[in-house]
Amino acid sequence: MTVISEKTLIQKLKYLGIERNDVVYVHSDLFQFGFFKDSTESISLCLNQDTLFRSLMEILGENGTICIPAFTSVWYSKTPIKNINTGLFSKYIAQLPESKKTRHGMLSIASIGKFAKDICSKSLISSFTRQPM
Repeated sequence: MTVISEKTLIQKLKYLGIERNDVVYVHSDLFQFGFFKDSTESISLCLNQDTLFRSLMEILGENGTICIPAFTSVWYSKTPIKNINTGLFSKYIAQLPESKKTRHGMLSIASIGKFAKDICSKSLISSFTRQPM
């Protein structure tokens, strides 16, 4: 397998229907893209989280928004939790300084982009509420 280029990834994401200014929810498993050995025999992912982020932002532009699952083992916290258990890309987004995150641990999302603050400010207090987000 070889590294998936940003150009190829952008083409494939556009083929899936992602467009400028969209709000997308990305639940990814980067390991499914495979691994490769470079000339030094180091093993790396064929698609890394930085390439996926740059590719999505290239398509979405400054008015687009990326949302990701950001579940933790914490039920609820008064402050957003950055330690999440939903994969490399989710951790990558949640740890960016400009990312926003909901406070519910089990049903949490993190978001970055134009609507991140709006999306993440509508946090559920309980998993059993009748109140919609």
